[in-house]
Amino acid sequence: MTDPSEPVKPIVSVIIPVGTESDISLYKQIYAALAREDGPKEVLWVSSNQQLSHWIKDKKDARLIEPSEGKSSRGYKMQLGVAHAAGEICLFHHPRSLMGAGWLSELLAAHSSSDSSTFWGGFTHAFIPPISLGLRFTSWYSNTVRGDRTQVLYLDHCIFSSKKLLSACGGVPDEPVFEDTLLSKRLKKNGRYQRLKTKVPTSSIRFQKNSFVVQSSINFLSKLMFSLGVPPKTIYRFYEFRNRLN
Repeated sequence: MTDPSEPVKPIVSVIIPVGTESDISLYKQIYAALAREDGPKEVLWVSSNQQLSHWIKDKKDARLIEPSEGKSSRGYKMQLGVAHAAGEICLFHHPRSLMGAGWLSELLAAHSSSDSSTFWGGFTHAFIPPISLGLRFTSWYSNTVRGDRTQVLYLDHCIFSSKKLLSACGGVPDEPVFEDTLLSKRLKKNGRYQRLKTKVPTSSIRFQKNSFVVQSSINFLSKLMFSLGVPPKTIYRFYEFRNRLN
């Protein structure tokens, strides 16, 4: 017989690879959004951000994992979260996204009707309002073209995978940028992609600071460099030269 006083073992491990922002107001919103969904989950904040570390350490239902000194790539933080995860499913939560209501029940239902050894995918991309026509197109392309047609997801889809499949494919590459693309390519070799309907609105801060045209150009040139084999660490310096957020 199960002891009701014992904590429920998590099925989902939410892993949040925290960036470098000094303003942690969105992190507080993320915490509140995740806390509203009751169920067998744990939340792992992988952070060397001092402001967040100070605020989150005493919060309920949150574990703080500090990266080793000198290790700061987003891919490293994501894989460090996997190493500490107790759940059967790892959900990589973008540090500037907010999970829509009902995400946990939809994820658990999808997992229960799938083969755990091939289970992976992401949620439906959206932006936090205000949403321009250009941002609306970006979400459409991200969902239907890059996602559904090529099965390559960026982290702002909040990628999920069974821990079993992550282990089989080699985990998350230790890269500061395009680690999500490389991870998607690993997962889709042996996995069965699916996009869940719950929307995950993401901050458009890069577009707001740089303008839609400039940020779209930066994105395009970054993808071009990646396709030409330029090392992600070099692309990272170009991508982040205006706004260091990752």
